[in-house]
Amino acid sequence: MAWGPGLVKPPSGSGPTVVAQRDHRGVVHIFNRASAESMSDRDSPVNFLRRVSPALQSCIIEAAGLYRLPIPLILALIRQESNFAHQAVSPKGAMGLMQLMPGTAASLGVRDPFDPRENILAGCRYFRQLLDYFQGNVPLALAGYNAGYNRVISAGCQVPAIKETQEFVTQVMGLYCLLEKHASGL
Repeated sequence: MAWGPGLVKPPSGSGPTVVAQRDHRGVVHIFNRASAESMSDRDSPVNFLRRVSPALQSCIIEAAGLYRLPIPLILALIRQESNFAHQAVSPKGAMGLMQLMPGTAASLGVRDPFDPRENILAGCRYFRQLLDYFQGNVPLALAGYNAGYNRVISAGCQVPAIKETQEFVTQVMGLYCLLEKHASGL
């Protein structure tokens, strides 16, 4: 997926800069760039990528190839979901690097949601299913990943008016854009 960021700067003092990206189908996605730019130096793409072990990199590359997903998108999703903590458990019970809910993990045949390879492969498989369902619309697939695809459908195939989900989509898309810019060799 070759996305090129196009910056649209509003007149001085009129609001935040937004990022507009055109996907492979020509659909333009617009989101607030402030989320990506507000990361501290410690969290910059170059710095956090250094913390990704070679074994984890191998799993991500494998999943990217199997499920036709851009590596920067997988990295952004894992970063937002678990900050690369393979033992992470959310208050709602989501588990592992890609924060799989127990029901989703079971439906994908996951035996050990804390096994990094199994979690990444299952999470990417599920994300690919969502991406296919929403016809390649990355923000809708992300919203479905976060809130459940039924909520996206109930919202009229839009990002639901759920603050957590809206922030999730904005954060992942912002980091994805930043990673594509700074990690073009991935």
